[in-house]
Amino acid sequence: MNESTQEVSLLLADISGSTPLYEEIGDSSAFNLVGACLDGLKEVLLAHDGVFISSKGDDVLGSFANASNALKTARAMLLQQADSPLDIHVGIHSGHIINFRGDVYGDTVNMAARLASLAKSGEILASGSFVDQLPREEKRWFHALDSITLKGKSASTRLYTLLEHGETERTKVVSIGTSSHSDSQLLQPRKSVTLEYDGVEYRCAERKSLIIGRADECDLVIGKPWISRHHARINPRHGRIEFEDQSSSGTYVVTQDAFEFFLHRDNVLLTGSGIISPALKPDADEAEIIRYQVY
Repeated sequence: MNESTQEVSLLLADISGSTPLYEEIGDSSAFNLVGACLDGLKEVLLAHDGVFISSKGDDVLGSFANASNALKTARAMLLQQADSPLDIHVGIHSGHIINFRGDVYGDTVNMAARLASLAKSGEILASGSFVDQLPREEKRWFHALDSITLKGKSASTRLYTLLEHGETERTKVVSIGTSSHSDSQLLQPRKSVTLEYDGVEYRCAERKSLIIGRADECDLVIGKPWISRHHARINPRHGRIEFEDQSSSGTYVVTQDAFEFFLHRDNVLLTGSGIISPALKPDADEAEIIRYQVY
């Protein structure tokens, strides 16, 4: 068998929400749009000294001998998609891979794919082994998330998420005396979100959730029949503001850049400011508009 092993940083970039796109704009238009996106991601990868491995379905997989190049690639990919109707999410992990017959195998491949699947739209999730490979100044771009045990793994995995593009806050590096590692862990700055609905302001900060819905026990009550009893939830966690739709009818979220998401039993990270419209499109006559501002 002609096989070889090497240690690399493996990057998997996956397109978010491409499946409903085929229904919304038609097979041919969606196919062309997805294809152009994948071609663009591959070009970015090659431009940063990455090795293109494969593109299966809606993703692009590549490897890097240098972890910094992998990080630069992931950030460039997100920036390239900023003005595109398609968003991406990225997973990066460092470790050994097996090269065999033009493809790669091993735990590192599985880990990169798992991280990409956990990442939200517009997010880069990285493992501790990848962040450990970065120079100190680049580590400062990351938030530390909780260590979790991934499916099929016996040991927990340290997870990190990249600070949003344009974020001015930086992480602080502190030592952990009880850790078995000699490395450092990164602490994330806290964030809060203010919602404004029907002349009333609601504020939600770290580790506190806010429930939006028709039921009286909700924190923000919208008494309309098309609103689910517990329609959506705001979750400030680990320095990020997550909006989670839990309804039967879905929710529209429009960012300050006029980019519109439709969520149905799904979630998205809120940044900057924008509007939330449960169940109905924001321009509908009966739409109930909630304005948000993330601090």
